[in-house]
Amino acid sequence: MDKVDNLYSIGQAARKAKISTRTLRHYESIELIKPDYVKENGYRYYSSDTIMMVSIIKYLQFMEFSLEEIKEFIYNANYQEISESFTTLTQKTEEEISHLNDRLMIVKDWHNLIMEGSSALLIENNKPSIKYISEKELIKYEMTFTYNYEEAILDLDFSNFVKDQNNKITGPVMFYFNSYKQRIKQEKQNKPIDFLYIQSAVDPIIDKSTCFYLPQGFYVSLYHLGDYKGLMKSYEKLIDWANSNKFVLGNSVIERFVIDTWTFRNKNQYVTEILIPIDNKLK
Repeated sequence: MDKVDNLYSIGQAARKAKISTRTLRHYESIELIKPDYVKENGYRYYSSDTIMMVSIIKYLQFMEFSLEEIKEFIYNANYQEISESFTTLTQKTEEEISHLNDRLMIVKDWHNLIMEGSSALLIENNKPSIKYISEKELIKYEMTFTYNYEEAILDLDFSNFVKDQNNKITGPVMFYFNSYKQRIKQEKQNKPIDFLYIQSAVDPIIDKSTCFYLPQGFYVSLYHLGDYKGLMKSYEKLIDWANSNKFVLGNSVIERFVIDTWTFRNKNQYVTEILIPIDNKLK
């Protein structure tokens, strides 16, 4: 009986293992596998056991072991070394999962803002309304506003501050002012005003001194569409509507940038929500 009767040629072995002959030759070149028989003419032949080794190699590659690590794993490793390898791999995988979950959250939040903004623009939704907001923990950063909106929204100091906190941000950029009346007055007089840059954090905020707790309750809301130049007119429209409906407004105001320079350079595409808390409604 010929020695190759129960063996597979390199082409047959590659098809059976579902890899290319080039890959099989590479495995041989680094001595990850060896042919079971080589004819005088150089033709290589492999047993079923050797071909099954390819399944182990592919599975370990799926777990992101390198070929050199796989070679060590198969031929030289002991129980302790194998255990340590899997511990390291588990930690690496958990870190990758955490990173992907963070990325998924950010992508979903940004997509939701795009959908919210496009809906507001599509139906020209710039009519005042009432909105309920739940309390939320946000990260805060004190700034002074000089009415350059794009510069403030893309503020590098805030980005570096978040990085120093070992955190990441998601969702809309928001500006919090202690007084909407002062906010309007200062801009009309072109005088700088202090505010809080607030945004959702991806990870729990460790330093609680950097936390801002968005007050829960009912707010009067209005979407301002387009360039920021007309934002004060939207303020007036919202306040007039609140007064005509006999709402007693709180002092503060939040400017929530739904669509801004993070997404578009065309200012006509911008969507900014103004939110003023309601203290109560007169009877």
